[in-house]
Amino acid sequence: MNKQQISQMQKKDSPRRSRMVLVIVGVVLIVPLVLIIGIITSSWYAESHRPRVGDAMNATGQYYQAIQRHDYTTAYNSLDKNATFTVQSRPVVMNSVHTLATASQALDTRDGVISSYIATDGHFEQGTNIIDLTMKVTRTGQSYDVHLKLELVSGSWEILSADGV
Repeated sequence: MNKQQISQMQKKDSPRRSRMVLVIVGVVLIVPLVLIIGIITSSWYAESHRPRVGDAMNATGQYYQAIQRHDYTTAYNSLDKNATFTVQSRPVVMNSVHTLATASQALDTRDGVISSYIATDGHFEQGTNIIDLTMKVTRTGQSYDVHLKLELVSGSWEILSADGV
């Protein structure tokens, strides 16, 4: 091969070589950039969708609001299907709207209707989506604490148990 042929071969390879360099540089720069953006986005998403005690307090407030209005169907929809409440010192599985309505109405008759309720304390059980929550409930001027356990299930808070209605 003479010098002219070598020069022509180099010129032919030059566009290929340039494309190859661009591809390599592109991969080296773009892949890490995409990974960094992905990590930042997933961190932001995870932080913004973390369950919060305040959300459980709001859900419990909606439950008590329904009980106060005697809307037992709405209140029942806040419960886990195996929710257990302590009623007159006995555990009762709230397995139907009727069971919840009967227990609530019995307390309304005995202690008066709920006049107010407020969350006073709440914290996560370590490593779970379960919250232990305390509500101060007032019936006819008498206040008492109700200790509830709630779990975040498919984006909704469900009451698992309570030591009162």
